[in-house]
Amino acid sequence: MTTAVESPASQGPPAPKRSRKALSEAEVRQKKQERSRRNRDAAQQSREKKKQFIADLEVQNGQLQSENGELRARMTDLETQNRALWERLESLTQ
Repeated sequence: MTTAVESPASQGPPAPKRSRKALSEAEVRQKKQERSRRNRDAAQQSREKKKQFIADLEVQNGQLQSENGELRARMTDLETQNRALWERLESLTQ
C-alpha cells in the first residue's frame, strides 16, 4: 500500500500574493527604454550571428565546389583509363 506524501508547500493556507509597487511615469519610461535597448542589442547580436553563419556557409560552399571540381577531374581521368584498359583487354582477347 502506498501513501501520498504531502510537501510542506501544500500544507496550510496559500501564501498571500505580493502586490507590485506602483511605478512612477519616469520609472515606467526608463523600464521601457531599457527593455527597448536590450531588445535592440539582442536583435543586433542576432543579425551579426546570422551574418557570420552565412559567411561560414559561403566559405564551406567554396571549399566543396573546389573539392567537387577536383573529384570530377579525377573521375574523368579514371573513366579515360578505364576505357583504355577495356580497349586493351578487347585487343588481347581477339
